Amino acid sequence: MNLAECRFTHAGQDVRFTVFADGTVATKLEDVIRMELIGQAEIYRLEPSQKTQWVSVLENSQGKLLSRAWARFKGDFFEVREPRELKRIQAAVERLSVLPRH
Repeated sequence: MNLAECRFTHAGQDVRFTVFADGTVATKLEDVIRMELIGQAEIYRLEPSQKTQWVSVLENSQGKLLSRAWARFKGDFFEVREPRELKRIQAAVERLSVLPRH
């Protein structure tokens, strides 16, 4: 799946996502939906910069973690399915995750 087609949701305390990348990624609020049981749900899309080569998203939905990754190919970002490429991106995310915060 192309990253441009993906949407990520934040609704109450149940759904969260974290974005990792090798460059800048803008998180754009696309829509806000009012829902009776949970209040409001915010719908986001991701816009990587021209220099960004990969994006990884860790989603936490109802206590379940889902990790997905996309890599740039001819200007677009396509979901990574190849195990070796997934491991390379995951290793880069782990390096980013342990960097000291300023």
